[in-house]
Amino acid sequence: MVHCKPYQSCSLFGAMRYFSNIRNSVSLINGPSGCTFYTNNSIVRLNGYFNASSKVEIPRIYCIDFNEKDAIVGSEKKLFVAAEELIERYNPELLLLFNCCVSEIVGSDVDSVAEELSIKYRNVLIIPFHTAGFKGDHKFGMHLAIDSLLKYIYYDETVTKINEKSVNILGEFDYFNRATIELCELLKDIGIEKINFIPGKSSLLELKEAKNSALNIITCQNASKYLAMRMEKRFKIPWIGDANSLYGINNSYNFYREIFEFFGVGFEKVTEMKERALDKIVVFKNLLYGKRAVVVASTRRALGYSQVLNELGVSVDLIFSEGDNSYISKKDFLQYSKNVIFNEYANELSERIEKLHVDYVFTTLPELVAPIKYIQRPEIDYSGMDGVVRMGEYLCKLSNDTGNKIIIND
Repeated sequence: MVHCKPYQSCSLFGAMRYFSNIRNSVSLINGPSGCTFYTNNSIVRLNGYFNASSKVEIPRIYCIDFNEKDAIVGSEKKLFVAAEELIERYNPELLLLFNCCVSEIVGSDVDSVAEELSIKYRNVLIIPFHTAGFKGDHKFGMHLAIDSLLKYIYYDETVTKINEKSVNILGEFDYFNRATIELCELLKDIGIEKINFIPGKSSLLELKEAKNSALNIITCQNASKYLAMRMEKRFKIPWIGDANSLYGINNSYNFYREIFEFFGVGFEKVTEMKERALDKIVVFKNLLYGKRAVVVASTRRALGYSQVLNELGVSVDLIFSEGDNSYISKKDFLQYSKNVIFNEYANELSERIEKLHVDYVFTTLPELVAPIKYIQRPEIDYSGMDGVVRMGEYLCKLSNDTGNKIIIND
């Protein structure tokens, strides 16, 4: 089909997801409730709030009372009044104003509204965004968010004093930091006292102080490599990591070793962890020999889970990712599978998967594999060396219990 395009995420979602975890912040969409509904649902699901064992403060995401007149003549006055209401109600440190497709087309001046509000509320940092969905997908939105981070928070290039016991973990969106648990434990073991999560649940002060950290650690390429490069240029902060450094025994070992070497610490413990993990998966590799899988996920987990499966001896017959050559090379995916696609219509993708008759389907994007059923395990991440062991244990248990194809949404 020439004039139809497979559906993708949008820049509004990407930019809002980047900032929504920040403590004492409020997001306001200058647009209709539908944009807010779907964006909020995606953020709450993907940032891990569904999986809280106790009450947590979910992101405050609102929209204005947008109507047909606003779509014709603009909605600046309504946006200003709505922002005032939210500031008076919640007293946030950070207010984020987002234009969506409609408000961008009509030319609503979100920048002027932000400037006027900043004069009235000097104790609130107010950041405007031009996040029309037709401008790009969530990766583009994340880049817009990073540019805003540099413009409004890291505008001062002065570094007071480097904190040698502080690091920044870039690209960890999950509220509970599940993908970096093993990494954080190791960092604390070598004396790191302060770990800043960007764009995780940091405070505005923690974000500002992050420019004084000794090292940036990448855990998600789309959300962090661009920021790491900009912070290196502006603040001389070195960075370590790549798209899937945190997945697989070998990748994790090399990743941790590089971090330990940076801080001048011996990596004997990391070597022991690697040897223990390799010993544990020998049994799993024998049981999973000949098994085949499909991976449908965003860049980090498409590459990461493919690496984990590779180490467990499971072949990957197909990888679908939202990645593209603008952000990461297709060659990175081809090392795991000869069958790699970046864009596909959801129904065609499901048909492709069914024709392959694989044993396992892994997806972080269940809406793209419907009507294939899946088992939801969002409370677990398969990162780190122990992640490979957990994956092996789980697959072997499922194969023994059911003997059926297993579809995992994580």
